[in-house]
Amino acid sequence: MDQKLQELLYSKGVFRHYQGYEYFVRSVYMVLENPERLQHMYKELYLPIALEYKKDVRTVEKNIRKVRDVFVKNGGTSLLAEMGGGKFWDDKTPYPREMIEIFAFYLKGQDNGTARRILIKCCENL
Repeated sequence: MDQKLQELLYSKGVFRHYQGYEYFVRSVYMVLENPERLQHMYKELYLPIALEYKKDVRTVEKNIRKVRDVFVKNGGTSLLAEMGGGKFWDDKTPYPREMIEIFAFYLKGQDNGTARRILIKCCENL
């Protein structure tokens, strides 16, 4: 699973030299452990990662957004659409929670439309 995640990120120019790389990878694994964490990003993902790496929570959040921005800039939305089973971001950038969720469900091997249905349900509640 580690290698697949690395390949996906590397394919869109997100390499280990980005500080947010480790934070993003950690957040994907945390969501794999407990998908409910997506409902409380700050408390359940950003804060534990900040404590683990001894960083400010805002730094963790900013660096994960940077990973997202690099991924999208390098054509990552088409890969997300492929992984998630549909196109969601014609005119906007995905939220970090959306990207983390799609990566987690894809890596879990549940990419049979499950990530897409959950994402749509999540967005309907906003």
